Amino acid sequence: MRYSLAHLDSLDPTAFELAVYSLLCRDGLAAQHVGRAGDKGADALVVDGSRRRVLVQCKRLRPDRRVGDQDVQRVNEPTATTTVPNSL
Repeated sequence: MRYSLAHLDSLDPTAFELAVYSLLCRDGLAAQHVGRAGDKGADALVVDGSRRRVLVQCKRLRPDRRVGDQDVQRVNEPTATTTVPNSL
């Protein structure tokens, strides 16, 4: 499975998250799409080969939407209210 940048840029936010999710699965990671309203930015839950659980937040650069410093800082902030489902 491959996507062109033009195709990825044309997707709505949910379709973009699903495309990233499908690429994670294609590359052999156990992944679950968890993006929904009120998800605090979590779009996918991944379990890697070492059984580490990682939350993925999908962001993309486009001429009309740039990922800013605040976006990155929010991702790097620890939060006591974020819970990771045990379903994987």
